[in-house]
Amino acid sequence: MSTANTGYVNGSDMLVSVDEQVCGHSTSHELTYKTNTKSVAVKPPSNVKGPTQAGFSDQIGTEQSITLSAEGLRHYKEAEGSPDDIRACWYQKKPVVVEAFYRDEDSQPYLVCDFLITDFKESAKVNEEMTYSFTAVSSGAPRVFHCPGHNLNNE
Repeated sequence: MSTANTGYVNGSDMLVSVDEQVCGHSTSHELTYKTNTKSVAVKPPSNVKGPTQAGFSDQIGTEQSITLSAEGLRHYKEAEGSPDDIRACWYQKKPVVVEAFYRDEDSQPYLVCDFLITDFKESAKVNEEMTYSFTAVSSGAPRVFHCPGHNLNNE
């Protein structure tokens, strides 16, 4: 992100690419970071007398995943990554490399990870622009996961 930018980040400045092709005519994307949890509850030690907090359990983080949801408009003369490319990857069950980055900073993505496209949708309503949308789930740990101001293991 340019140091000249101040204030709120505009969603138009956030882009994703699939296999090195920016999603063409994109209207939105959403990244969801999730940690599954496991409850762990133990009996209090024998030396604890009276009421306890035995009804409460600790939560332990187990598996983590990232989900990408994106949508855009179909265009006859797509110059960037086309919905057909994404649909072909879905059909082939082919893992794709997803990169998330700020506009004009594609050489420094804040996320790079393999994803598997789990669904692809096209919508064609009368007198409206045709749209596409897809969802992809991470496959393995991110190769790049940058959070400014935080020292993470892969930085």
